[in-house]
Amino acid sequence: RDYGGLAARHPWMVTFFVITGLAAVGLPMLSGFVGEFLILSGTMQAFIAHHVLWTVVGTTGVIFSAAYMLWMIQRVFYGKLGLRAEEVTGWDLKPREHIELWPLALLFLIMGIFSPYWTQAIDPYSQSVARSVRAAVACPMAQHCTARLVMGAVDANGIVHYSGPLPPGFVDPNLGAAA
Repeated sequence: RDYGGLAARHPWMVTFFVITGLAAVGLPMLSGFVGEFLILSGTMQAFIAHHVLWTVVGTTGVIFSAAYMLWMIQRVFYGKLGLRAEEVTGWDLKPREHIELWPLALLFLIMGIFSPYWTQAIDPYSQSVARSVRAAVACPMAQHCTARLVMGAVDANGIVHYSGPLPPGFVDPNLGAAA
């Protein structure tokens, strides 16, 4: 409250703070939205118990963090001029700082709009991790399956090929039934 109304004194600094804050809370078309969407949709599709509950908890956290960020921006930068706003000495952004911050603001926008190009770069690794997790979840005897999966191989279609006999009670992730 004491520092309210700083946008009138430092408009460019506040502009870049707002852009960064909106990207951080996941505003659509900015970089943070893609990550939040992928996390929440992945949680909804998870194999863990109570995945809907965890998705609701995560979504509630996203909503509360966005509300808090917007509330803070409104009070600090756009609220009534506070009692101590005159104590904030200094200047607005200089040309050098504009040169440093405009590319970052554009990067937030580019990463939000052209997100498929960024996610394709990590897609092979994420598919490999997902296959490993699926195989580990399908195995009731983790100590035997881990050794077997190390000795096995995963082909391009995500099918696990094993060498040698499998331990009793092993659930093959390819078939979903006990081997």
